[in-house]
Amino acid sequence: MGSPLQMTEAEVVLAHILISSAKAGIWQPKIIDVPKLTDTYIKTAKEYLSEVDKSCRKKFMIDEGTLTAIKVARDGRFVLTTSYEENVIVLPTFTAVEYFGNIK
Repeated sequence: MGSPLQMTEAEVVLAHILISSAKAGIWQPKIIDVPKLTDTYIKTAKEYLSEVDKSCRKKFMIDEGTLTAIKVARDGRFVLTTSYEENVIVLPTFTAVEYFGNIK
């Protein structure tokens, strides 16, 4: 783990944003279509964002999950979260863009 986030799952969120942005040629958010999630009880974007807020990082957890990953990336000021209809939108911040630009 080379990022200041110090969490593999949070880095995967950033990698998804970077790869989709590189393919598109313009910055792209990570979009989570909440009603299509099959591995969670969460049914709405509002509930999803609420769970991100409540998510906590526990020491020595192997797989902390996407909710915690988004929270860690957001708390590290690498992403912003919002919603549109029932989609959760994870947007890269300028901090993330600077970080990506400094990767060799």
